[in-house]
Amino acid sequence: MEVLHLVLRGTNREIGAQLATVASDRHGVAPATGGDPLVTRARRRWYEREWPAHYERMAGVADVHGVDLDDDTVELGLLAFLGAAPSCSVAWLPPSTVAGGHATLSRNYDFPTGTLTEILGGEAQPGELPMTARPYVMESHPSAGAHACLFLCAYELLGGCIDGVNSEGLVVALLADDESTGSDPTLAPAPGLNEIQLLRFLLETCATTGEAREALLAAKQHYMFLPCHFLVADAGGDSFVWERTANREHLVEGHGDVQVVTNHLLHSRPSIDDLPSGDGPSTTYARARRLTASLAARSGPLSTEEVKAAHACVHREDPGFPARTLWHGIYDAVDRSLEISFYLGDDPGSGGVRRSPYLRFQLD
Repeated sequence: MEVLHLVLRGTNREIGAQLATVASDRHGVAPATGGDPLVTRARRRWYEREWPAHYERMAGVADVHGVDLDDDTVELGLLAFLGAAPSCSVAWLPPSTVAGGHATLSRNYDFPTGTLTEILGGEAQPGELPMTARPYVMESHPSAGAHACLFLCAYELLGGCIDGVNSEGLVVALLADDESTGSDPTLAPAPGLNEIQLLRFLLETCATTGEAREALLAAKQHYMFLPCHFLVADAGGDSFVWERTANREHLVEGHGDVQVVTNHLLHSRPSIDDLPSGDGPSTTYARARRLTASLAARSGPLSTEEVKAAHACVHREDPGFPARTLWHGIYDAVDRSLEISFYLGDDPGSGGVRRSPYLRFQLD
């Protein structure tokens, strides 16, 4: 894995131009053409009305590529460099449970180490990189129109976010929903927010979980690849999980307690005791039980090192499993900081994996 720390400053239009240049130079990505002009126009109007910062970034993309922002034949709202949904584990730790009293998000991002072709069942093409070989630790510091943000970005540069924190202490993370069947992905751009835009939208537009609840209930949403659910929390310790089913939206409240989330929906089974027996799809039930027990086994408020040790019990390192924990990150909602360790590869000698030391980033 080769991780780039990307710090962006300026107007949102200038930031959009910077991202368009990175997408072109590093990934060979340019705005897509050939989509439905009606859908493209509806998407652009939704962003202009509901997410002005993203609309301004689209103008920056248009500047770099010499196209008209209002051209309905060009998709300016995405700079995608592959996409899919992860299976992960997250623990939200409110202030009373953490040494120092800083509300904390601990997150494993688990994903296959193969290329897109391999994940789809084929053989890797010459020169094809693993899907998550080029993630970004990204900082966005717009001069106006959106909160500053520190976040992990993969698969889509212009509006994508996997987990992050903003300047107001709002913290977010996404996790795949591995239980739902009969999914109906768009597999193409659609009006509103897709699964990896939703968190960036919240970070840029919301200061608190109260604002985030309202924003989510009002926002038009869809998923392009696989359904996800999302943990949202703030520096005061309030948290909730956002889930959507075919005809309903669900807020699973944390009530100021520890919230553990893996890859099954919580709105109908919020307690570990409600889960079926067995490991569940992608071992989601087993990981939820194991992480909950690991956190509970440590008495008193947890230090950062104890949080790392507790979450290590669900690191994906099994040689027979096709995915790995590509990063473990700890967000401090008060300091607006991130400590993160990245997967560097398997270690055949030990039968384990190699990981980077924890690196620290903080919004200035």
